[in-house]
Amino acid sequence: MIYAVILFCAALIGYTYIGYPMLLWLLNRLGVSGEKTASFGNQWPSATLVIPVHNGESVLKRKLNNCDGLDYEGDLSILFVLDGCSDDSEKILRDGIDGNRCRWPVSIYDSGERVGKETALRRALATIDSDILVFSDADADFTPSTVVELVSPLANPKVGVCCGRETHISSEGAGAGEGEGMFYRYENQIKKWQIPICSMTYVQGGVFSIKRELFPERIKPGCTQDGVIAFETVLAGQEVRFVPTAVSTEPYKISVGQDFARRVRTVCRAFFAVVCYAKLFFLPRTWQYGFHLMSHRVLRWFFIPLFFAMLLAAVIGAIENVELWLLVITQVGVLGLALIGWLMDSRGRRLKIPYFAYYFFVLHTAAFIAVLKTAIGHRVVTWQPTETLPES
Repeated sequence: MIYAVILFCAALIGYTYIGYPMLLWLLNRLGVSGEKTASFGNQWPSATLVIPVHNGESVLKRKLNNCDGLDYEGDLSILFVLDGCSDDSEKILRDGIDGNRCRWPVSIYDSGERVGKETALRRALATIDSDILVFSDADADFTPSTVVELVSPLANPKVGVCCGRETHISSEGAGAGEGEGMFYRYENQIKKWQIPICSMTYVQGGVFSIKRELFPERIKPGCTQDGVIAFETVLAGQEVRFVPTAVSTEPYKISVGQDFARRVRTVCRAFFAVVCYAKLFFLPRTWQYGFHLMSHRVLRWFFIPLFFAMLLAAVIGAIENVELWLLVITQVGVLGLALIGWLMDSRGRRLKIPYFAYYFFVLHTAAFIAVLKTAIGHRVVTWQPTETLPES
């Protein structure tokens, strides 16, 4: 029985982080599916760049300047959606509009009170009649071509949503952390391999576009917009496409402790969205997408920490078997590296491998806690932006 547990846990862990990426790589090599190209020609659709804001006075001047530098082939407008701001966000935006700080038309929607990001957006979208909606965070900078990159694949009638690549930099201009940087590179490679195979399993909420008619009429409280939009798009028979050349950069500083709390909050919402859309795993037309969703997201959130603990306990229970010592040494070594990474990070130093092990441990612990909290009925309804850097 112990050997069966060891084999099962080891197989699931290996599949999640090695087997699934290798499967995607193999399917790409075999040419299972090809790219479908299309073009708007000279008839580009109208688009609105939607930017939710909650107390963003420190970043809005920079955001207006960034919007001013965006390229687009058709009609583009900018809409700032204020969600119960208690600072000078509206004043800064009004001054920017009066001073013509952006060459594109800029408007403001104010929810008047804190209602949560999704509710504020849904109310604001009722005032928009553009063909395409593009979303950005208030503290993020788009490269000049990002809007064009996000909209152009939507010329394909089978593509309903396009998601770009989000990058993080610190105040010194370096990556937000070696662990995070390595993990993002790994994630982006998986998403690239998914492009010809399946829809993305979630949407990067700070850099994506969507056909106006596909935006969900309702997002259940406690669910994340990033998940619901991806799921509803797939249920509508269209694809969610990853566009790595559409880049959004968020300059912010965040401690590992803050990152842990942020991930608990976001996975709570993401996992609850999966629970609400469990039919994706069983419907004949979406079960393949459900397979990728399970392989890419759900296994990581809950089962990997659980299986790692079960594997360690099972191996210790059978420690008299010499052939299992290597497995024990490997697991203890990973935990030891994570401990070294934590100790060094607490002293303001980071080495790539120990910090990656530490970040990996933090990432999965946060997700596991989030799933448990969701299971006992905890819901996260309002949205709290990550601490941003002051303007330079």
